[in-house]
Order: sequence, then C-alpha cells, then structure tokens
Amino acid sequence: MQGMRTKFRWVTLRNGRRVQIDEHGRILKGISKEARGVHVRDLVPFMAETRELAGTDCSVGEGGVRYRRCRGGAEILRDGQGRPIRARFASKKEAVAALLNANPQLYEFVQQNWGSDSQAFKDWLRRGQRGPKPQLGPGDGRFDPINVRFGLEGYRRCSSFLEALYVTIPSTCRWEDITPDRLWPLAECVGFELQPPEESLRLPIAREATTECEDEKKSRHDDLIGRARGGRLPPRDVPF
Repeated sequence: MQGMRTKFRWVTLRNGRRVQIDEHGRILKGISKEARGVHVRDLVPFMAETRELAGTDCSVGEGGVRYRRCRGGAEILRDGQGRPIRARFASKKEAVAALLNANPQLYEFVQQNWGSDSQAFKDWLRRGQRGPKPQLGPGDGRFDPINVRFGLEGYRRCSSFLEALYVTIPSTCRWEDITPDRLWPLAECVGFELQPPEESLRLPIAREATTECEDEKKSRHDDLIGRARGGRLPPRDVPF
C-alpha cells in the first residue's frame, strides 16, 4: 500500500512572494521559520501582530529612564533626555555625600557623634592619607560589625563613624554595589536601617523592568505563534 502523500501547492501573495501551502492552507516554505505552519489567510494579522511586538521598546522605563544592553555586555542607563546616567562615582567622598543625603537620620547621627576620632580621620584624608591612619582605641567595640564583615584587622580596623562611612563605600566605585547587604554592618553600628543612595537604585530597577518587559514580550510572541499554528486568527485582510 502506497503511503499517503501530502498535497501542496504554490501561491503568490500580494507582495509578490511565493509560498508553498499544504492542503489545509498552512504555509510550508517560502517564508521565515516563525511563520511556517500559519494559515496563509492568517498571514496578514500574524505579521501585523509580530511587528507590533517587535516595536515594543523595553528599554524605556518610568520617568523616561532608558536602559539597554550592548553586544559587548555593557549596560547603558540614560535619563528622559537621553543623557547618560553615570554608573560610577568619581570618589568615595561623592558616594558618602549621596549616602548621607539618602539617610538624613544618618547625617544627624554622625554630626551628634562627631569627636576627635572623626576629626583625626578627616584630617588624615585631607593630607592625602599620608602618615599612619588613626587607630581604634583599646577595647572599643563600636565598629565590630564593620570590622568583622569587611575583615579589618590591626591598623586597618575602623576608628570612627566618619571612617565607617568610607569603609562602607565599595572600592569598585559602582553605584549599584552600594546594596542593602553592603550597608547592614553600618546599620548595626548606628542602630537603624539605611537606604542606598538614589543612584544605587536606578540601574537595578531599570534592569528589572527591562527584563520583565522582555519576558512578557517573548511570552506574547510565543503565544501568538501557538495560536496561529494551532488554529485561526481573526482575519484583517486577504493576502492574495
């Protein structure tokens, strides 16, 4: 007994493209892989919805902040006017100021606890960190959470609340590295919760929003292909 042979024929679409369809009108050849299996009379609504999905710009988030990934893996963040938002801070001093700005209670705490130890550390910074760093007094355990968390021993141990701020700021100079996990030892020392600077929140929020948008976009695209191949789409036009 001879096997059943699938019937097919070639048809010409309005745009002049020739495609091969089976006996049920579904496209077999002559078009992109994602459109194969789609009924030829569903091609117009299918391609229209595909273009709509492709045109979804996942890089634009709240406030017009734009985030995207480059081919090399670099991450770019821009504000609503298209100006790049710096991913790094120029110095620890800049990051300390941003941390204090995000936590007014921390600023007041450092002011209230300013003493000769903080002044000595400030003077050491002003001298360009020349000479021995101010040392922690004997038996002073105020900064144990920071010293333990960051492995500071001997002369490297934190000696003042001002130094505690500088130690907390990561040497990577990346805003996104100032995380709640990075801040918790300082929070343990001062006795209240701390919030990362606004600059530290921008990139992770933009990245998360972009990823969610891309996932939703892919899900809708997969759903479209499933509906088009498994049934029929509402007609918009006749392609030939």
